[in-house]
Amino acid sequence: MAENEVEQSPIEKAGFEEEIAEEFNAPQFGAYVRTGFPKPARRYRLVYESQQASIEHVYFWVYNHTRQDWSFGDIIKTVDTFSASENSSFWGMTEQRKGIQQDKASQYLATIGRMVKELFQIVREIRILKERLRLYKEAAEGKQASDIALKGYWTDFVEGGAKGGANVYTMARELGFGTLPDLFFGIYVRDDADVGKVVEEKAKEFNTKVREVLKRKLALYMAWKKETERELKVRERFTLRYLRQHWAIIRMYSSWVRPYLRNVQKLTAPGKYDKNPELISSFEGALMEVEFLARKAPKGPGKSAQTVLATFSYRTIPQMQFSADGNRGAAHVGRVEFSIRAYGWSDKDVEAYVKYREQETMQLLELIDSSVKDAMEALGKDLLDFLKESGENIVEEKKDDDGKKPKKEKGPSMNMLEPFMALSGGFKDLILMPFGGEMFSFKESDSAPKWRGDEGIAKDAAKQAFNIFKLYKKAHGMPAW
Repeated sequence: MAENEVEQSPIEKAGFEEEIAEEFNAPQFGAYVRTGFPKPARRYRLVYESQQASIEHVYFWVYNHTRQDWSFGDIIKTVDTFSASENSSFWGMTEQRKGIQQDKASQYLATIGRMVKELFQIVREIRILKERLRLYKEAAEGKQASDIALKGYWTDFVEGGAKGGANVYTMARELGFGTLPDLFFGIYVRDDADVGKVVEEKAKEFNTKVREVLKRKLALYMAWKKETERELKVRERFTLRYLRQHWAIIRMYSSWVRPYLRNVQKLTAPGKYDKNPELISSFEGALMEVEFLARKAPKGPGKSAQTVLATFSYRTIPQMQFSADGNRGAAHVGRVEFSIRAYGWSDKDVEAYVKYREQETMQLLELIDSSVKDAMEALGKDLLDFLKESGENIVEEKKDDDGKKPKKEKGPSMNMLEPFMALSGGFKDLILMPFGGEMFSFKESDSAPKWRGDEGIAKDAAKQAFNIFKLYKKAHGMPAW
């Protein structure tokens, strides 16, 4: 990296040109800093403080006015974070509620982990069953190698191996039976009814006693082979059904744990508040940040539309209040900074911004769930095939020749990693990580895309943003022009 270059900020990595705006009322150089937001057509900012009245109404007034009066029908909440000082009653209430959610989440996650571990054993058992049944199938087709392998199983496990008194190898040590193992493994019998006929035909040069023992051994082997094949098929069918049931239970627990993990994440304060000088441990205080993106309907697919981004930064003193039913809740009084920015964004631009806001929200789940996903991927195609065979409607993700994923088919089909990807997806509506605000000398990359949107539509959105800003001030008795 060149000396005059530094690493791009997160918003620039997302493909946006970063806004540089006046954040401090200071007449010297440095009042203009990078805000961590995309560069808007216009930005309007209001700071409101009240130590008597609740200030939650600021957010809801702007939200309702934007949606109802200015027809911004498509609204997405992109940020919803908070933190409270450790000695405040609001923090204690929050931690108590978070602890309850953590306990439930840990119970479900422990159960999921145990069941995933058992999943390996079930898949391994099915593999062994299929290997054995393949030998039965090939032996029935006339493949002598598979028949010899099954005879080896029979002599080792049924007759007791070399230690068995009536084992073919033990009898071979006796006088007159030295050729018995060669005859037993070398003669192939397709059906148990043909044992006598085949022995008389292929061992006719041997004495009667050898032929009698050989018939007895082959008859016992054929009976064992027939019964064990039927037993293994029943066991395979039962194990496949059990695998499907086991998989369904994992999916069920995964869906149950999702809301608890969401609640834990939402009740956890982001790290950006740890060193904030406005949050003092011994004071009764809280910091909150809320942001929503509102957009009008575009005139056609892929077209840009008027878009406003409303951001609310609260510094409040929570006042605990008791309701008639005895529940506690906090009313917030203090200071709020409200900013509204105007853009002319298309669907692609909105998607890029939402993705930027979501880029670091998955860390908690990845720590919890990475081992689970690794386990599922390790089982790989075997698990997929076994679930399909058991009747589960599974769709395997494949890539086209150009490396892109094809479009998903509609219907009740399920991806192999769906339970755990659903967990990951559940965090997309959780709290979003902070944006950069450091003062650096960034050099813009020529290769980075710039999601500027449509300038004409952005100017129209700026008029709407100004009206929202102006009417809020008028409605609350503030100077407006």
